[in-house]
Amino acid sequence: TMRTTWIPVPANWQNLKHHPFAAVVGFGEGIDLDGLAAHMRLHGYDQDEPIILFRTSPKDDWRILSGRHRHAAAVMAEVVPTFKALEGDEGKAREHARKDILRRHLSESQRAMMGAALVTTRKGDNQHTDKSASSQGEIARTLNISPDILQDAKKVQEQGTQQLQDAVRDGTVSVKDAARVVKEAPGVQ
Repeated sequence: TMRTTWIPVPANWQNLKHHPFAAVVGFGEGIDLDGLAAHMRLHGYDQDEPIILFRTSPKDDWRILSGRHRHAAAVMAEVVPTFKALEGDEGKAREHARKDILRRHLSESQRAMMGAALVTTRKGDNQHTDKSASSQGEIARTLNISPDILQDAKKVQEQGTQQLQDAVRDGTVSVKDAARVVKEAPGVQ
């Protein structure tokens, strides 16, 4: 199970960095940061929506796993947010990132691209996380996509132009169609 516990506000809360798993979901997509910050200035920070932090070991710095937009708005509004820490290892952090993906209204292709990012994020994250690393099959099942679509997304992520990847992420092009053209020259993609 995923457990979080309340923690005191970190001394450097304004300068917290994002965990790589948080970056799987694009920053700012559909969020009005100025409006959210204005709301916080007027009403304060909603204590029931803590920012979720994670660190691999007690020696590491906290990283934002969930709540990047709330964090950015709180910094803008100069309002101190609340924080919780996710307990566990990198596998738990990966599971939390998957849960965030599933809460969004995304197409199968968009979920596949995010799943591909979770698969590739695994490389080099931490040399001690091999036991918690998720298989492509687990990621596909969790995101309710086929392993084949996840493979297509990995191909697009590794070989596609940024424009092609962005087109899949924003829903303009399906991951299947994008996977068919990744071998073409960048101008064709």
